[in-house]
Amino acid sequence: GVLDVRALVGEGNGSWQVPLATEISEYGVVAEHVVRVQGPDVELGWNVPGDEHGRWELVVGDTRLPLTASGTYHLGTRKEPTELLLRQLPALPNRYSLEMAYPNPFNPTTTIRYSLKEEGRVSLRIYDVTGQVVRELAGSAQPAGAYQVEWDGRNNAGQPVGSGVYFYELRTDQFRAMNKMLLVK
Repeated sequence: GVLDVRALVGEGNGSWQVPLATEISEYGVVAEHVVRVQGPDVELGWNVPGDEHGRWELVVGDTRLPLTASGTYHLGTRKEPTELLLRQLPALPNRYSLEMAYPNPFNPTTTIRYSLKEEGRVSLRIYDVTGQVVRELAGSAQPAGAYQVEWDGRNNAGQPVGSGVYFYELRTDQFRAMNKMLLVK
């Protein structure tokens, strides 16, 4: 349940453990840990275990460094303490999925969650019982990951729709799924 972090400071080693988070924030970042460095010729290094590849990144100013396998990053001399962020990211899904809307039945809003195994073009649409598109909630390329979208019971023109059964469909190049929900007013 922790990530072991070690630092070489002068002639000695410093070590601490970073607790692993289990909750995903609304921005997709699980946890952020502040690291401060200072000194002559600062160089960062890492050796990430295979099961953690793609789950960590180091943020240095505007630079994001994905921490996979092993590597180094040269910061140079830091006379003043420099703040870095060590971010734990959510694990990427290993399959595509479209979950049941929650709540269902709903009024006035419901949340639709889905997972993408790979990056690609995504379409998430709401249909009425006649098969007409009521609302498009997603229609662009998205990276692999877990997503949630809220539907407020309105059509593409922003007008409230009536009570009844609606279908929502997730489409990618490799996946298609549809579920139904009930809007009760």
